[in-house]
Amino acid sequence: MISSKLKYLILLVLLSCSSAVWSQMILDTLNLMEFEVLGSRTLHRETFNKTKIDSISKKEYDHLSLDDLLSAGAPVFIKNYGRGAASSISLRGSGASHTQVLWNGFNINSPMMGQSDLSQIPNFFFDEVSIAYGGGALAHTPGAIGGSVSINSGPSDKKLPVLQVEQLVGSFSTLSTHLSVNLGNEVFQSSSRFLYLDSENDFSYYNDAILPASEMKRENAQYGRYGFSQQFSYQPNNKHELVLTSWNQWNERNIPQIMTNVDKSGSHDEYQNDFSSRTVLSWKYHKKNNLVSIKSAYFIEKQHYFLSTADKDISAPIPIFDTDNTSKSILVKSFYQRTLPKLWVLSAGLDLSQYIVQSESYAEDKQRKQLDFNLKVRKQFLNRIIFESVVRSQWVDQRPLTFMPYLGLNYRVLSGKELFLKFSMAYNQKLPSLNDLYWVPSGNENLKTEKALLIDGGMSFETMLGSHLKLNLEASAYYSDIDDWIQWAPSSFGFFTPQNLQSVVARGLEIQSGFNTRINQLKIEGVLQYAYTRTTDESAQAQQDGYAGRQLIYIPVHTMNAFVYVDYYGFSLRWHLDIVGKRTTSYNDSESLNNSLPTHHIHKVSLGKGIHLQKLDLALKFRVNNVFDQDYQVLALRPMPGRNYEIILSLAIH
Repeated sequence: MISSKLKYLILLVLLSCSSAVWSQMILDTLNLMEFEVLGSRTLHRETFNKTKIDSISKKEYDHLSLDDLLSAGAPVFIKNYGRGAASSISLRGSGASHTQVLWNGFNINSPMMGQSDLSQIPNFFFDEVSIAYGGGALAHTPGAIGGSVSINSGPSDKKLPVLQVEQLVGSFSTLSTHLSVNLGNEVFQSSSRFLYLDSENDFSYYNDAILPASEMKRENAQYGRYGFSQQFSYQPNNKHELVLTSWNQWNERNIPQIMTNVDKSGSHDEYQNDFSSRTVLSWKYHKKNNLVSIKSAYFIEKQHYFLSTADKDISAPIPIFDTDNTSKSILVKSFYQRTLPKLWVLSAGLDLSQYIVQSESYAEDKQRKQLDFNLKVRKQFLNRIIFESVVRSQWVDQRPLTFMPYLGLNYRVLSGKELFLKFSMAYNQKLPSLNDLYWVPSGNENLKTEKALLIDGGMSFETMLGSHLKLNLEASAYYSDIDDWIQWAPSSFGFFTPQNLQSVVARGLEIQSGFNTRINQLKIEGVLQYAYTRTTDESAQAQQDGYAGRQLIYIPVHTMNAFVYVDYYGFSLRWHLDIVGKRTTSYNDSESLNNSLPTHHIHKVSLGKGIHLQKLDLALKFRVNNVFDQDYQVLALRPMPGRNYEIILSLAIH
């Protein structure tokens, strides 16, 4: 299905890369109207759909994790096992492993699981976050069939406060402390950040999965994390920059029982403790029209998982699992960019990666070596058209994969007007994770690489009404044809094992709209984001068994979020709404079975006041989560908390 389209796409990319035009040097720019950015927005000069989370939303969720920020700032679905529990992202109807999470350009998805636990990524440790959807992610990394999430820790900013402290006290005995120290001058800068979080997480919920249904309190759900990040940057002149960044974190999390098991007799002890250390050393050289960047990184992740249980007739608990896993990643990225005459930009990159995994769940230690080469050409025509092509090739354990090309086009419809049309096509591939291949006894070493043809088209519009009100609208439609989709399913041996589905088709629509205005001391911003997603298994097996065309489990057809932010003389008010549509939890469509989760809509409201006193800033904020106390689950039998509260006090010294 994909092969003929792929050949045509590769031919177009190779032809575009062979072109060269030489003339008078002009910088690669696209003139836009000047305006103050208050909220999240898409980037008009990109050839693909991309969202950058705005600084206001980032600051609002600084004391929380990446999953909370993404669910509030983009039309995505976050799969959450409960407050403080594991969470992952679904972009454009894809699976969790189809989204690559990048930190300072490096993939931090676990080489074992092939995905990231977003609940363990604190927003406080990074400065910027953006989402590249679908084929556009191929410019950053291979394997991102759904897209990529990029988080970056920028060089220390002289405008940052010298000392900043933030203290949160919340429901369920939650305590969170953030501390940052920023020092330096024009040449050398240092940024230190420290984090401490602890929560009993003992919220009450209504358990209707047992008989008789009753009000219960969540037990064995405590979690905590603490860590620090340190960044040193050295810039002797405007040509060279050397940056060392280290992110170190410890996570402790108890794992509560699902709702059907909480009233069973006996004891249950389940927890997971993690440690991760990620260090990046980067050098950048920029002179005239040349940019050279070399980065090296070393990541280590350790995980200890324990589970014991016993019924009432056994005096002592019996350990069922007590395992340790360690993964190490050695990574190098090199990049060169040259700006040529007549708005041609040529760039090339070479990435080397080695992953080493020691796991008691594998028969032996496993390694994976990867080499990735990419070539990118970008051209702007008459300040109206931007054309971009990428060719990426990858070798895995000395075995080459098919070329992965990308073609993108951005067209300004009317000169001087902010109305753009976008279109892109890409072919991407994703390797099975090491757990998919080698987990004992479930791994399947015969798995094939997932392959996807990704097509995306849309428009973006932005305008000013008068001198104070800015409006924006973006709409995108996409189609993804994914062969050999990997899914864990029950096997004839009685346990789940990964299998390749022959064909999965994902298609949908994304709409983002917003406004912001500023009149003297009054600032108002509003954003509305909606996603329609259809992901179905169209394989021969699905056709034969009669479930072709059904929505894949745990992928909602409808998701929406919206917020309004008002600031007046230091007083701020923010209202946020998150709506997640119905999700199926089983392929069995029998009416007698509870095989779906209903739509839920969660409201959050925060009220704050900031005071600026020369070199001292003070702020106090009060937030109410789940304002209407809705009883809901994101994943089946994993309860979420009802109405709860947070008080946040922050102090900054400049």
